Amino acid sequence: MMIPERLGTAAMTIGPARAALEVAGGYTTRRKAFGRTINRFEGVSFQVAEASMLLDAARALVYTTARAVDAGEEPGRTRRYISETKKFVTESCQKVAHNAMQVMGGIGYTDVYPVERHVRDLRLASIWTGTNEVMSMIIAHEWYTEYAERHARKAPWRDWEADAVNAEDSAEKIYE
Repeated sequence: MMIPERLGTAAMTIGPARAALEVAGGYTTRRKAFGRTINRFEGVSFQVAEASMLLDAARALVYTTARAVDAGEEPGRTRRYISETKKFVTESCQKVAHNAMQVMGGIGYTDVYPVERHVRDLRLASIWTGTNEVMSMIIAHEWYTEYAERHARKAPWRDWEADAVNAEDSAEKIYE
């Protein structure tokens, strides 16, 4: 049950985050300060740009993870993908709503616009169906499991440590 619940939680946060950004976009293209609309100020437009990027990345990650689940990828990897998706998307969508409220200023905190509701509603997503801290534990566990299996198989893999200029200087590599 955790796969559809967590992937569903991630996917459903995109809608309210997008709505918050759309409301903020409309507001910032009409609100004026110092004789011009505030969307022309970098402090505003950069936050909108970040929010747009996060929404696009969140949507892409949900699609990619859903395809991996549908393809029946290895269960451990699927657990990692689901956990990464739930954590990244819910945190990104909260940031999108935060940015929307921020560029609107104090009016974004009131019930004159729905952004304050989206900020509150999106907060639940990072604790629903397993907190994002639990997602981090699952991600780390599955990543280290994959890492150990890859190295135990002695499958061809690149020794990234050998790329260092002084990689052969083993006297510097102390692990205890």
